[in-house]
Amino acid sequence: MPNENINIKLSDEIIKVGISGRNGASGSTGPTGPTGPIGPTGSAGPTGPTGTNDHSALSNLDYDNAGHTGFQKKLTYNADYKAYEVE
Repeated sequence: MPNENINIKLSDEIIKVGISGRNGASGSTGPTGPTGPIGPTGSAGPTGPTGTNDHSALSNLDYDNAGHTGFQKKLTYNADYKAYEVE
């Protein structure tokens, strides 16, 4: 539509308006802003129960009761072979 005009009637007066051009390309994005301040450290959690240093007071330490995997089972010495056997 080059060289054409759009006429708009306002009241009894006609005003000629040209055709609008195309929008230009968007500009590039600016750099990222600085990192904000670090927030305060949270409060400490509750203290757990006190343990024992007395090994004889501990229980469930054998293989069958430990509830863990990867532990070696009980060793029994076999005098015939002069070696320990894993049970």
